[in-house]
Amino acid sequence: MLELNGFKYAKKEFDGHKFRVKVKITTVDNIHHLDIYTTDPSKESIQSVLIDKKSDNVTSINIIHFATKEQDDNCAALITEIL
Repeated sequence: MLELNGFKYAKKEFDGHKFRVKVKITTVDNIHHLDIYTTDPSKESIQSVLIDKKSDNVTSINIIHFATKEQDDNCAALITEIL
């Protein structure tokens, strides 16, 4: 887990996370999709952290989805209800 400027960022859910961010990372060889769990409410701040921490082979980073934990929980409940 990364802690920076009073916010937490992780690749896995953690107690106290407030947001889930789906990120598309393009490298020289591949396209990767990953989820970032965070307490940071600012998409711009999250994008900035990701850009600052990227390696040299990363050509682009795009936030493709931003949701609160409550939105995620409601969506999961709906999917469970349907399936």
